[in-house]
Amino acid sequence: MPTHYIFEDEPDNNSLCQGDVLRRTEELVAELQKYFPYYAAHADYRFFLVLTQSCDLVRRDGVRCNADYISLAAVRSIDDVVRLEAAKGQEPWQAATNVISMRLRAKLSQLLDRVIDNNEPGYFYLHQDASIGLQPECCAFLPLSVSLRAQHYPLCLAAKVAQLTEPFQAKLGWLLGHMYSRVGTSEWSMHNQDKVSKVSQGYLDRNFVAIDDKQIDEGIAEIKGQGPLTDKSPEDIKQYIIKTKVLPRKDKFKARAVYLLQDQLKPVEKIRKKVVGPIRSDEDIKEAISVILASNGVPEDKLLTCCEEILKKVSEKLGSLLSDEKMPGRKEVILAILNGLLQDSQITNILK
Repeated sequence: MPTHYIFEDEPDNNSLCQGDVLRRTEELVAELQKYFPYYAAHADYRFFLVLTQSCDLVRRDGVRCNADYISLAAVRSIDDVVRLEAAKGQEPWQAATNVISMRLRAKLSQLLDRVIDNNEPGYFYLHQDASIGLQPECCAFLPLSVSLRAQHYPLCLAAKVAQLTEPFQAKLGWLLGHMYSRVGTSEWSMHNQDKVSKVSQGYLDRNFVAIDDKQIDEGIAEIKGQGPLTDKSPEDIKQYIIKTKVLPRKDKFKARAVYLLQDQLKPVEKIRKKVVGPIRSDEDIKEAISVILASNGVPEDKLLTCCEEILKKVSEKLGSLLSDEKMPGRKEVILAILNGLLQDSQITNILK
């Protein structure tokens, strides 16, 4: 006897109803094989769910129902739902290694919450019930349906293992008919100590490894910087990304700026060019040096020559010190400037 709350405790074994769960009997599979070979051979179709309305399945004369056909939907593992929905947002390497981004994980968690409460069009959730062999958790794929002729009614009835309660038959009808009004049924979490979100996250955790979106983006960018992404296997990509350390934007900016200022832009060299030339030609400095030389006994006819020699030596030494290779404490100066910039509140907000 079924134990989950969406199933009738005592199913009607004399009649089919919308939402009946049918097991894969040899006889039923044999008939499906005649008309739908792929459908019958698909081992992942663990059960079948009756989609035809209950009113059309009543055998009023005890022999034949009103419906000409009995529609059945494939019932598959909830893990199939998770993987199929995840594939819509995965890159090829992610699908091959069971990786999803945290952003996609959040979307899938919300979708599974709706699936579990039977509020997601296209799916009908069936929680595991060991008493009828419904293991693990399953889900009917409503668009994935086929129809058998009404003459196969006894065959389907013999395969019946569970019957939905009337509210859930109505919910199934709503999902099938794309009704605008919501059929009121008990939410899954009302009947279980664990909340729906906790259960749905458990389904995700057993199928995927979730990695932060920034970590994926940065890892992929680094790999592409080394060569084409196709040069690496999906597993190599996954392992590389797992080992990738995500730095805050502030730290990344600082590291990049230090590299550029020290090794590429050569800011000290630019300063040297702006300073050394003007010093040698500065008349005020020449006059000051000449005064000092004259006061120390240098003959007037030698003042200009001595002044020029002094300025030449000063310029040469200054030019040597003001270079990106030899400037004392150059790295410390660059870091001090950057740290000062990064303490500015506006810059901090920009880098968030």
